[in-house]
Amino acid sequence: MQSTESKAKQVYTPELDKMQAVHDQSQAIGEFLDWAVAKGRVEVTGSVEKLLAEYFKINLDRCEQERQMILKNLREERNK
Repeated sequence: MQSTESKAKQVYTPELDKMQAVHDQSQAIGEFLDWAVAKGRVEVTGSVEKLLAEYFKINLDRCEQERQMILKNLREERNK
């Protein structure tokens, strides 16, 4: 019997992997920052997302490139 696992080509995604690894921490910090900003306790220049990416050393442009590579591979697999 053949495996039902997808035969899609694996894409190397180090930035997305890094983002996933810190997701829970990032989510908690982001929620706290949103709360603190809403209460007027702190001021955040720019977006919270960019601030968190900088803190966790995640390149958001590279994340988008990796997402696009994944989508490209999925489309190619679907069109085979």
